[in-house]
Amino acid sequence: MFRKALLATDLSPASDRVIEYAATLRALGCQELVLAHAIYVKHTVGLSETLQAEAAPQLAAQQQRLAAMGFTVTTVGVPGPELIT
Repeated sequence: MFRKALLATDLSPASDRVIEYAATLRALGCQELVLAHAIYVKHTVGLSETLQAEAAPQLAAQQQRLAAMGFTVTTVGVPGPELIT
């Protein structure tokens, strides 16, 4: 049905559960996932970069779990302010 999907994560235990269930997307023909993590920190210079660096190991672990399920996975860090209009 579809080849590519966006999977958002906040790196919480609930997001880990979503990662577990992502395998069901394979039955729908999904082959590629974009794993997106957004951080929004307003008026605090440098904190966004620090939080992204801190999140990197857990984000990489989620990416590896999805790759082990057979997906091609691209990981993106999305700056939060761009999501707010």
